[in-house]
Amino acid sequence: MNVSSTAFAALSQAAKRVDQAAEGIARATRPADAVDDRVELSTEAVSLLVANNGYDAAIGLAKTADEISRRAIDLLA
Repeated sequence: MNVSSTAFAALSQAAKRVDQAAEGIARATRPADAVDDRVELSTEAVSLLVANNGYDAAIGLAKTADEISRRAIDLLA
């Protein structure tokens, strides 16, 4: 696995976290029909923060991979 694919996998994981948190928040806005249907908004907020940190890390990794590729090309040229 190379650096770019690792960055892409991290971005995909962060996107999944955002989707899951969004679904939880959407459930919180619907009327609760059952006691088990409750959503803890603080948990969803933490999930969004974790996803945001994941995006930041993945983008940093992608930038680093790009810089490494550019430097390698410069060395070969």
